Amino acid sequence: MGMPAVDWMIKNKLATSDRLSNRTFVEIFRAVGPEARVALLQKMKKGSPAEIRNGLSISIDGNFTEIAPIVAQLIGDTQYQLQAVRAAGSLSVNDAVPALMILTAKKTQVGLAALVSLEQIGDERSYSTAEALALINSLPVRKTCLKLMAKFPLKAIDTGKRFLLGNDDSTIRVGIELLGMVGTPDALAEVVSRLGDPNPGVRISSLLALQGKCPPDARSAFINLRNDADPLVKAIAMRADPGRG
Repeated sequence: MGMPAVDWMIKNKLATSDRLSNRTFVEIFRAVGPEARVALLQKMKKGSPAEIRNGLSISIDGNFTEIAPIVAQLIGDTQYQLQAVRAAGSLSVNDAVPALMILTAKKTQVGLAALVSLEQIGDERSYSTAEALALINSLPVRKTCLKLMAKFPLKAIDTGKRFLLGNDDSTIRVGIELLGMVGTPDALAEVVSRLGDPNPGVRISSLLALQGKCPPDARSAFINLRNDADPLVKAIAMRADPGRG
């Protein structure tokens, strides 16, 4: 199996390829090597919509970074937008970061996919976008934002501290979750300070954020919540493990 077979497949089978056939493309492109993936890129530059869509899917499945130069451009075309957005994250296309940041404003599947791709890429330019969206009432959005932000500990600690000063419990709890994900001694010290918070929800968030990594000097406070007056706090504390390190 060599380039003549690859060229034939790209010319005759790419447009009509389905999920199962895509796997065959991936296996063959891997076996033949970079030359096959470059041939795919060249076809995608001037291919039909079906060929471009299937080329994106094949490249995502095979982690073929050779197509990266055209991904940012394809994000701007609604025919391929969702797949191109996913490819940007899967293939860590840094050039796509500005376009992805804009798309996160969409309250659609594309908007969430753009945010996920930004988290996968992990470019610091997208930190402000994640920070702005972290307090939205959407679990997938929040979790993705926090994962992205936690990749930049110094900035994340500053953000987490600011959230702890919020006027509502939900903001405070997001701050606790972020600091727990950062997991540095400074970040965990801020979480420890909330184990005695008067709000049960905040105490619960602190327990969850410290689970398995509570600093040794705070484990007494952690364990004492097993006797908390609030039954839910008590139940969670009973199941939570402060860690052994």
